[in-house]
Amino acid sequence: MKLERSGLPIFLDEATSLLSFADGLVCEESAAKSTAKLAPVLLDPQAGTDETAFDFYKNVHFPKDEALLKQYRLRFDITVVHPGLVGGERKKTTGHIHAMMPGKTTPHAELYEVLSGTAIYLLQPDPGPSGRTELIAVTLRAGEKIIVPANCAHCTVNAGSGTLVFDNLVLESGANDYGVIQAHKGMAAFVIERDGALRLIPNPQYDPAATDYKKGAVIQSAALGTADPLPTYRSFVQSPDTYRYLQDPTPYNEAIAALLRTEPLTLDAEG
Repeated sequence: MKLERSGLPIFLDEATSLLSFADGLVCEESAAKSTAKLAPVLLDPQAGTDETAFDFYKNVHFPKDEALLKQYRLRFDITVVHPGLVGGERKKTTGHIHAMMPGKTTPHAELYEVLSGTAIYLLQPDPGPSGRTELIAVTLRAGEKIIVPANCAHCTVNAGSGTLVFDNLVLESGANDYGVIQAHKGMAAFVIERDGALRLIPNPQYDPAATDYKKGAVIQSAALGTADPLPTYRSFVQSPDTYRYLQDPTPYNEAIAALLRTEPLTLDAEG
């Protein structure tokens, strides 16, 4: 199946959830992560096996666009989260927060775009001086985009019946910190499937009295590129200056934060 929403010659094998690339499109590096390697962030750490949780395709581009990406210090990646469960929990990515870059006062932001399937993005802004954890669950479908703010941990869950494919445009030299999430054995909530329905349950490693659960909805922005009907890669090539906030989000932090509308969310009972 061609991933039409990508605007690129990318094909998904629905039987294996693997991607292939055509017409000179380059993928510099790819890797798979098993559910066993997700053990530190799983609801049931013993449920992992050698079955693939997700595949990661790094630095996907046309050679003719390589100089432009380097000029703006950005990289375009694709992640494929396989369908299925791990001990009752929906398959997901590991979850991380962006590390502080030398000489910067704010970590980098990141732009995500769903190409196929349905995703739940779990976002956790840095608690700051208050010490309260805020977990925001945002559901996105094919063609929808979200900017993950600086200082915000995030994890992507496959919330659909098939394969989830999403891309990201991110600072090429940006580093990720996985330790913050692993120290709490995952995000503040797990997405499980019970009686054929998806449910969010709390992670008992977080103090419920100091955790706020919210449902988020994304507001699209023309100024930051998320309202552009063009797929992210094509939009960047056509209007690269729009995405300067990915190099340094500091002047854009308030504008990025304003793109997420939230309301209280009641989680299901644990287990």
